[in-house]
Amino acid sequence: MEHVRRPWDAFQEIFRTLKPGGCHIFTIPVQHPMPSKTIERVDTSGEQDIMLMEPRYHSAPSADKKSSLRSLVYNDFGKDIVDSLQDIGYEVELLQPQIEDRDVQRLITFVSKKPK
Repeated sequence: MEHVRRPWDAFQEIFRTLKPGGCHIFTIPVQHPMPSKTIERVDTSGEQDIMLMEPRYHSAPSADKKSSLRSLVYNDFGKDIVDSLQDIGYEVELLQPQIEDRDVQRLITFVSKKPK
């Protein structure tokens, strides 16, 4: 979700389309300890993106595995994401992998449920 241009709009639309009792499950990489506030890296209030900070990208292998794709990070999410999701109406549970790998430990799984 850190790569979604306007994630709060997306979270609201996902909530709207979920059946009661349905879940939106996603992961985001976080710092430990998680900062208290989400940091907006890009101003998306207009049609053009305006960089508020030095652009940061995450890489992923391309489909042909010969190169990598770069995805712009729009937000560095903080603990306030839980409150924001609850404000939309979700019940939120956080799961952290219990694995030794530090890269995997940075991935928090969010289980955001629409109440029945």
